[in-house]
Amino acid sequence: MNFSQKWFTGLSLVIAPILINVLWVVVEGFDETGDFSAKAEIYAKAATTNTILLCLILISVLCLGLSYLFQASDASEGSDNPLFGKISSKIWLIFIALFTGVLSLQMSTIGLYESGKIQEATTVFMIAEMLGSGVFLLIGLALIFLGKALRDAKNKLQPNILLHIVSFGMLIFGIVMLIDTFAITGADSLGFIGWMGWHLVSIIYGVGILMRK
Repeated sequence: MNFSQKWFTGLSLVIAPILINVLWVVVEGFDETGDFSAKAEIYAKAATTNTILLCLILISVLCLGLSYLFQASDASEGSDNPLFGKISSKIWLIFIALFTGVLSLQMSTIGLYESGKIQEATTVFMIAEMLGSGVFLLIGLALIFLGKALRDAKNKLQPNILLHIVSFGMLIFGIVMLIDTFAITGADSLGFIGWMGWHLVSIIYGVGILMRK
């Protein structure tokens, strides 16, 4: 990993999770109801501001996804077992594409709602939310494979305690996200735990990368 990639990856892993969560709360608040019409209305009420905030969220997600993609690729290089890193990097690539599509759909509801096409806006938002559940599946799988790849990598994260925290954290929260994806009801708290846990691990991982000599 060269110097510029190290700083891009490290800073992205530290800053992007914080920005994503703060900006998302500003856009949607803490309301996690399944009323898609109400959410579409929330987005459209401050159309210009929310469009800008969603673009910032998208940029943050892209930086975070690319950072994980770089780390998965690096973990597979020179490893005795490069398969896990390669699989993880492919999944992160799909994650970036899918998340970009989800946010693009959500932003498109603003224009639909403003033009009076409320039913269409609600339908598009519902589709975006359904695709969003696939994002959790991808993140969960990518984290599990990357956690294993980091432990197999020759250029391991140091010190060992940091490697254990990051790799096992990825494994644990990756599994939580998978359970949340396939749970039928009553697993909203699992999704929150998996999402916040992933971001906490990301921040710790980013600090570890920035401290690496």
